[in-house]
Amino acid sequence: MEDNKTYTIHDLPLNERPRERLKLFGPETLSSPELLAILLSTGRTGESVVTLSYKLIMKFDGLQGVLSASYQELCKVSGIGLAKASTIKAVHGLFQRMSFDAEVNSIISTEDIYKAVISQLRGKKTEHLLSINLDEKQRIINIITISKGLENKIIINPKMIFQEAIRSLAAYVILVHNHPSGDTTPSKEDIVLTEQLIAGGEMVGVTILNHVIVTDTKYLSLINFPLS
Repeated sequence: MEDNKTYTIHDLPLNERPRERLKLFGPETLSSPELLAILLSTGRTGESVVTLSYKLIMKFDGLQGVLSASYQELCKVSGIGLAKASTIKAVHGLFQRMSFDAEVNSIISTEDIYKAVISQLRGKKTEHLLSINLDEKQRIINIITISKGLENKIIINPKMIFQEAIRSLAAYVILVHNHPSGDTTPSKEDIVLTEQLIAGGEMVGVTILNHVIVTDTKYLSLINFPLS
């Protein structure tokens, strides 16, 4: 007979339950999958929540990848429905806000841009394009993952960039993408894309303030910054 039970943390032996260990010994004693398991609370039929958490972290190449994944990407994982995906995205949102408060809230230099995004891009094996939406005072409204690509190539959808900016009521947009190779040298495509997006932004009333290439240890601005 098929087991239709939904497995929870409470099905684990007491001394292996992440929540009990968190209470007794603190979060530093738990692995990332165990901390994630506490958030998710339940697994799925035939699979504990801890196992589900391990699979999520493996699939998205680390905890940061899990938090940065979209609703659609998360919900494609068996055992992750809308409720669990919402929990993950809520944690990601709180993490971003804490990062803004701790690192940088307003953008006045290229270094500020690097500080605002490096926690999301460090260690990535494929290219990711992020859009930082700013208000009139160049304060961060949000950071959106626009696209994920290959090791040395990414497909950009300019329409999505401007849609997210308009939805966020942004006055300025800063684009950031990573080079997993560690080389910040821009490609011809990077330069052409930047020029096209600047022109497109002028048409819709959104200023592309900068486009920055980052690696784990350095960064390069494709636009003179700050603008005069």
